Amino acid sequence: MRRYAWRREPAFADDVVAETFVVAWRRLDEIPADARGWLIGVARNVRLNLLRAQRRQRALASRIPREAEPELAAEALPAPVSEALRKALCDLPALDREVLLLSAWDELDRSEIAVALGCSKGAVSVRLHRARRRVQRALDALDDRDEASPSVIAIPGGARNGR
Repeated sequence: MRRYAWRREPAFADDVVAETFVVAWRRLDEIPADARGWLIGVARNVRLNLLRAQRRQRALASRIPREAEPELAAEALPAPVSEALRKALCDLPALDREVLLLSAWDELDRSEIAVALGCSKGAVSVRLHRARRRVQRALDALDDRDEASPSVIAIPGGARNGR
């Protein structure tokens, strides 16, 4: 659980994990037998709520005359990622990036991703396919600009189909 949170928002990882388990404790009777996808779904919602709160705080702070703080989206990705892949992932829409990371880095199968995102397994398959195509196009575009370093996709093929 902490690994999921840290990979997306290192600054909020401990808060996300703590709040996730508070929610799990309150909803103990609702937790399915295979709780990983459910817990990651809760952690995702907690993380998104924290990000919304942070955006509201920034909007309020921007009313006060001072320099805006820089975005830290690229730092939320783990270090052993090539710079080209890091840029391609950061340029993706948030939902595409999320579905790819749930599959590749959190090793969730399509069923677990569906539970985490609150959608159907078929929708996850389509989102994964489209997100992989977008990453590949972004990497190809970067390669066109820099022929010296060919791209290698570090996002594995399909997620497992689940049980």
